[in-house]
Amino acid sequence: MKKFAFSAALFASLLSSSVAFAATELSMWYHGAGNETEIKIVNQVISDFNGSQTDYTVKLEKFPQAAYNDSVTAAAAAGKLPDIIDVDGPVMPGWAWAGYMAPLTVD
Repeated sequence: MKKFAFSAALFASLLSSSVAFAATELSMWYHGAGNETEIKIVNQVISDFNGSQTDYTVKLEKFPQAAYNDSVTAAAAAGKLPDIIDVDGPVMPGWAWAGYMAPLTVD
């Protein structure tokens, strides 16, 4: 019972304090395969987005790009897709149909 009381007190103090909570991190896969110009633009867009607000932070993650479609399909089957995927036009309809993707509705 003492452990519960301590936990409840700690939780209550955190709620009432001015402790800054970290932004929600969103993972993103980008498949540019070495295109230096494109990755520079993607990094700038991520930097601009991260700097524009404090609720979310986009983090670019590496993944096996040599087998782009296989990587996404395997991650989807394992329930380990990132929050955001940079997609290629030819594979996008199939992934949307399979339910791997949903529209990103942001202003």
